[in-house]
Amino acid sequence: MLFRSNRDAYVRLYHVDTAGKTRLVFPNAYAPDAAVRAEQVLRIPAKGAPFSLRTGEPFGAEMIKAVASRSPLPSPSAGWAAGGSPFAELGASPGPARELRKSLEAAPPGGLAEDACAFSVMPK
Repeated sequence: MLFRSNRDAYVRLYHVDTAGKTRLVFPNAYAPDAAVRAEQVLRIPAKGAPFSLRTGEPFGAEMIKAVASRSPLPSPSAGWAAGGSPFAELGASPGPARELRKSLEAAPPGGLAEDACAFSVMPK
């Protein structure tokens, strides 16, 4: 996955799977710095990283949500867990959406941008 920001920003990328489970895929354990320079193209995972992103069952609609701020975003609460993964993770209950929204609302006023990319995971 490649991404870039058109301005210097602090970026977070969230993956929401078909079951509604939300993972913070950037920053992560191997790329912990959320600061991204304008027009810098970043790759998740970075070349040589000890993990990969894979799709598979269950099949269906998934989404990547990007959030960028001119100021550092507040850290996720203790409700996020790594569970041996390089990504912080929330469950699939309504709580994760509330936690994400709460985190965004706590961001400094102005300078916050959001976008999303929906995609379908299908069998070969």
